[in-house]
Formats: sequence, C-alpha cells, structure tokens
Amino acid sequence: MMTVPEQPLRNAPPAPALLRFRYVLALALVAAVAVASQVLLQRWLRTSEEDSRVVNLAGRQRMLSERIIKQTLLLATTGSAETRSRLAQGLQKSIDTWVNHQHALKARDGTFDLRGQNSAEVQRLYEEISPHFDAVVALSQAYADTPTDAVGERLLAAQETFLLGMDTIVFQYDREARQRVQALQQAGTALLGVLLLTILFSAFFVFRPTVRGLETAFERLTEYGERMEMLVSQRTAALRVETDSHKETIDKLRDANGLLEKLALKDALTGLGNRRYFDQALENEWRRTARDGEWIALVLIDIDFFKQFNDSLGHPAGDACLRAVGGALGATVGRPGDIVARYGGEEFAFILPATDADGAQRIAENARANVAKLAFPHPKSAIGPIVSISLGVSSLRATFEHSPALLIAQADNALYMAKHQGRDRVAIHQQPAPDAPVVMLPRHG
Repeated sequence: MMTVPEQPLRNAPPAPALLRFRYVLALALVAAVAVASQVLLQRWLRTSEEDSRVVNLAGRQRMLSERIIKQTLLLATTGSAETRSRLAQGLQKSIDTWVNHQHALKARDGTFDLRGQNSAEVQRLYEEISPHFDAVVALSQAYADTPTDAVGERLLAAQETFLLGMDTIVFQYDREARQRVQALQQAGTALLGVLLLTILFSAFFVFRPTVRGLETAFERLTEYGERMEMLVSQRTAALRVETDSHKETIDKLRDANGLLEKLALKDALTGLGNRRYFDQALENEWRRTARDGEWIALVLIDIDFFKQFNDSLGHPAGDACLRAVGGALGATVGRPGDIVARYGGEEFAFILPATDADGAQRIAENARANVAKLAFPHPKSAIGPIVSISLGVSSLRATFEHSPALLIAQADNALYMAKHQGRDRVAIHQQPAPDAPVVMLPRHG
C-alpha cells in the first residue's frame, strides 16, 4: 500500500475549537448590540411620544388660561340672566379642564397617558407658579360674580405671571427632551462602535484565521495530490513493465490452452475427432437442423474382422490399419459441414447435415471404395485378402421431439444388417410403416 508521509504545517491556524469559540463570541456580541439597539430605539420612540404629549398639553394650558380670562370678562359684561347662566357653565367647565390638566402635568400619574416623572427643575417651576394658578382660578370666579377694576387687575397680573411660568416650564421640557435624545444618540453611537469593533474582531480573529486555514489546507491537499499522482504514475509504469514481461507467457498459456482444448476433442491415433467431439458435434447439428427443419444423416462404419487382424499381425499393425482407414474416410467427405470421427475401437462415423438417405448412401459407397483402394492386406478376413468396411446409414428430419439417440440407433441397426448380410457393403435403415412395431436389433460384434 502506498503511503504519503505527513508533514507538519508551518504557521498553522488556530484549532477549530478556538475558532468556534471566537465565532460564537462574535455572534453573541452582534446579537447583544442588535438587542440593545432595538431597546434604545423603542425607548427613544416612547420618550419622544411622551415628551410630545407633555409639551402639547402644556401649550393647551396656555390657551385655556386665555380662554378662561375671555370667558370671565364676557360673563362680567353680560346683563341677560340666561346668557350669564350659559356663560357661567362654560367658564366652570373650562376651569375644571384647566385644573385637571394642571394636576396631570404636575403629578404625572398616568392621567391623559402622561407617564414618567418630572425633573426636579420642572417640579420646582410648577411649585413657583402654583399660587398664581390658584389665584387665577379664584379671581376668575370672583370677577365673574363682582366685576371690579381691582379684581380685574389682580386677575390679569396673576394670569401674566402664570403664563410666564408655563413658558419657562415648556422651554424646560424642550431642553430636557433634547438632552434625552442626545443621550440616546450617544448610546446608539457607542453601540455602533461596539458593532464595528465586533466586525473587526470577527475579521481578524475568526474569518482571517479561517481563510488562512483553508488556504493552508488547500495547499496541503494540492501537494498531497501531486505526490499521489507521482506515486500512481510510478506504480502504473511498474505494472506496465510487469504486464509486458508476462504478456509473452500469457500468450503461450493461451495457445497451450487452445491446443489442449483441441487435443481433448481429437483422436491421437488417427487425427480425426474423438468420441467426445462426435457427441458434441451431433448434438449441435441436431439442434441446428431441428430449428431449420432440415435432413441429417449418420453413417456408422466398422472395419471387418478387425479383431482377427490384430490377433494375427499384432497391435502395431492394427494401429497402422486404423490410421490408413481413417485417412481414407477423411478424404471421402469434402463439404465444410461434414464431420468424420472415430466412434470407438475399429468404428468410425460420418455426420452429414442437410443430407437425405440417397446422398448419405452415395457418400458411404465412396468411403467403402476408397478403403478398398488402400489394398491393405488382411490375412484373416473371411471375405477377401484386403481390409474392408461395413457401413450403416440412417437419415431423417430432425425435430425437437426426438433426440440424436434415435439417429444413432437407426444407423447402428443398419450397420448390423450390413454385417448380417455378408459385410463389405452399405445398408440403409428403412423407415417402418406408421403402424409397424419398432424392432431394435442386437448390438453387432
């Protein structure tokens, strides 16, 4: 297994746990700044709204005081009883409203939605104008009942002092409101500064180390990939050399395997196909002709009195006889699809695809004549001085309902008849009538 040695990193970035802590801290600071900003904003909005209501109500007090003076003067100069009664009710209503407003401004008890507390300075100013306020209320009612110049002068003087005091209070409210807004603005600026510092902290102590770590990791991975590519190239080259060195051996083994396969299907004595080759070839040709609906013929061949030949001349002579007969039989068939095989012992076979009985008989007669032309001496033959053969022929249309065993049995019966009729001849298997019983002849000797 190929391994790449680990190399220590130079200028290694902070550990992931430390970076995670810094990142969480930065997020916490940003969240805190966001929450504080929201709180300040809500407080500024609430304070601005409260200050506006206070200033507006204080301004209305000035207008109400002027209205009370006018109603008082109008009531003092009216002679009609009905009109005086109506004006007296309006004056009392204005005075009641004025008193309620003044109490709400001074106490800040939640009446008219005035919350919070007055400053000490504002409270002091309210205390200063309180006697003048009371004087205006009392003198207005007294002047309405008894309009004298002395009471009128005192009423106007009290109102003037009250208005001056209310103006001072309004100015004080405005000054304090501006101060509160400035304080909130300063707090917002401070929070903005904290946010900027948090961003800088994140940039220098979180994102910068992270980027540096990613760059270092990328450089290391690139380096590692280059080393791995070099090792793979070296190993591939070594394997290619090994493969080339074994290629010749592999080719020889392949050729040897092919030769062994051929030898496994070849008869060593005659050079023809052996029984195994015969069985495979007959099975294949049977399936092919059954698929195509063609004829197939089989010729079984036996050397006459071969046992006596071996007994008289010996096995070497018998082997020579088998080679000569096999050569003559191999020369008999010439079509590419025809097959010659040694069936066993002194027996041979022809497999003839697409051949009927007449064609198979002609080939069988040619084979008998070619063996006779050899004029191979046979001192123990009962039918002549040379080696001869007997042949049994069978031909039929192959079907998937039957097997090649039927063709072999028919050819074997025909060979038995050829021997029974005197040998050195060709016998054709005759197909029985459809209603005739099938008779299997005994295996010939």
